[in-house]
Amino acid sequence: MRNALARIVTAAALVGSATFAQADFVNQGFETGDLTGWGVFGDGSADVISTTPNAASPGSLGSDNWGGSPGDSGSFMALLNNGSGIEVINQAASPTSTPLFLWLNFITNEVPGTFNDFVTATWTDTIGVHSASLSVNSDTSIMAGHDLRTSGWRSFLLDAGTSSLSVSVANAGDTAVNSYSLVDITTVIPEPETYALMLAGLGLLGFLARRRRNSLNIA
Repeated sequence: MRNALARIVTAAALVGSATFAQADFVNQGFETGDLTGWGVFGDGSADVISTTPNAASPGSLGSDNWGGSPGDSGSFMALLNNGSGIEVINQAASPTSTPLFLWLNFITNEVPGTFNDFVTATWTDTIGVHSASLSVNSDTSIMAGHDLRTSGWRSFLLDAGTSSLSVSVANAGDTAVNSYSLVDITTVIPEPETYALMLAGLGLLGFLARRRRNSLNIA
């Protein structure tokens, strides 16, 4: 009973913090339609594109979302092009007050035997420095209608207390073939089961409070 109650109360706390607290990265989901708040440097380019597909020009760079958008995404996301070397966006912030999801989708025009390019994310939180990378190989799916390979969307949890984030897409071993990374950041949305636990927890806490009050009245 005690363990079940602890789980319910913890779930209720998580729902409250994830739903109502403010995130501290500036323009974290690129919803200004540009890269306001982000540092940008490198040999390639960084842009913001719509998460809504453009039916008039499917698959063309910058006109649609190249294979969908991550869950709970807004209207925009970033697109990095490594050019002849590397392209980076980064930002330092006061420690974030809520957990966030970093979403990456690596896309490349490289051919089998030359899969060297990759995207890397590095972030700092209260525990230390963390990193994650995405690349492709000859077994990776080819995007419909393209000669491009994509890693597909992958999510990485940025815990509350994250104070810096850097995302880079690098050109390794060649300068003629570009690679890209789609980038987005979303808030952590609790699963329906978590909401159910929260409601159950609130009901149980109310019941226990009433029973305690009745016991005091009887005494």
